[in-house]
Amino acid sequence: TSFIFFFCHFHTSSFFILIALKFILKKNHTLAFLSASCSK
Repeated sequence: TSFIFFFCHFHTSSFFILIALKFILKKNHTLAFLSASCSK
């Protein structure tokens, strides 16, 4: 989880939206959810 918070702090929300979309396309909904919640 610290890895997720690290990227939440140092990257923009648009970056996480792209990451979330990539995880959704790969059917990895858990990581997609984490990435999407970072973008808020």
